[in-house]
Amino acid sequence: MRRILLVDDSPMAREPLARLLAYEGYEVLAAANGLEAIEALRDHPIDLLLLDVIMPKMNGIQLLESLRQQDAYKNLCVIAVTGSMDRAHLSRLRELGVTEIVIKARFKIDELLNRVKTYFVSATD
Repeated sequence: MRRILLVDDSPMAREPLARLLAYEGYEVLAAANGLEAIEALRDHPIDLLLLDVIMPKMNGIQLLESLRQQDAYKNLCVIAVTGSMDRAHLSRLRELGVTEIVIKARFKIDELLNRVKTYFVSATD
């Protein structure tokens, strides 16, 4: 089973998406910030990271910077799902090798699910 780590500080965004991904057949780990994500990663390898940017304690960019320094996560597929339209944030995400950036205000849940499915299909090719 494919494992996804969903990191978002908003329970209203995180919990329904986690349930939907689980319904679609993925194993989903959820974290409310970067520090919780690091804890989750200690015991559970993942196949995909769905990452919010603006979060307390450790934001998405700080988490990704930390992960990219580790061999195990240098090539991890990351889909940033963010409400931030800040050019500096978006540029830094690209520098850190984010596979895709999805702006929360502009996406539909079906589109995100299709992107996740597409990633897993292409990852097995």
